[in-house]
Amino acid sequence: MFVMSVRFSTTILEALGCDVSSGREQRITTGSGVAVVKEIIVDKFRIGSSCVITDVKVYAHDFPDESFSTGVVGLNVLSQFDIHLQFSRKLIQMTRI
Repeated sequence: MFVMSVRFSTTILEALGCDVSSGREQRITTGSGVAVVKEIIVDKFRIGSSCVITDVKVYAHDFPDESFSTGVVGLNVLSQFDIHLQFSRKLIQMTRI
């Protein structure tokens, strides 16, 4: 089974008021190998202006500087939507399932 969770940098999570230090330590596999991260539960995760998902598992993971990424929205969130990508219009349409 393939599971991909939401991951955001520790800096961003702490700026949002999350207590990363109290998170449970986990080992995850990344494109660069295995990383040790902190797993926390975020009370509310908002997508767009009207969709709120509650109690979302998030990994605090500091991405390498070369990645130009500060976060990844994983399948634990995306699987709750039907998603339509329109690359020509640079548009993502998400409808809650």
